[in-house]
Amino acid sequence: MVLRYEEEPAAFSWQLLSDTGTVMGYVCQKARTGFKGRVYEAWYCPVLPVDAGPYKFGGLPGLILKVADTAGDYSWEATGIEEGAWPIYEKKFIARKCTRAQARKTIADMFSNPFYFFVKVGGKTMFVPDKSAPRGVREVNEKEFSIKDYFYYDPIERE
Repeated sequence: MVLRYEEEPAAFSWQLLSDTGTVMGYVCQKARTGFKGRVYEAWYCPVLPVDAGPYKFGGLPGLILKVADTAGDYSWEATGIEEGAWPIYEKKFIARKCTRAQARKTIADMFSNPFYFFVKVGGKTMFVPDKSAPRGVREVNEKEFSIKDYFYYDPIERE
């Protein structure tokens, strides 16, 4: 299932810090911001005057080459920069249009009860490997997946 919703680009309130460091040999400046319930620190390169970065990050006077939340749960770091002209391909997905709130609820439900999501919502039967079963797999029942918080779920955007 692919969910699709539209929202305005994120507006970041960056605090520019005096720390410097290097990422891929580029001298970078450090900045900090809060976004959707997390605090992020970014390393941006003023020599590369591009207002861009990974995920939804932007708004700094240079390309963001590295950004991570201070809890250490999410991080991105550039590993290379190439100059050139390549075609941009758009992947077409059949998506269900929804609101951001509906998408967040669907994803949370998927993690809190994966059996219900897979079987009831997807209309599928769930099988797991089992060497003692006649075909090497057996059907899983809901009781096996009834453990609360079976899968770890800590959304990147908490609010």
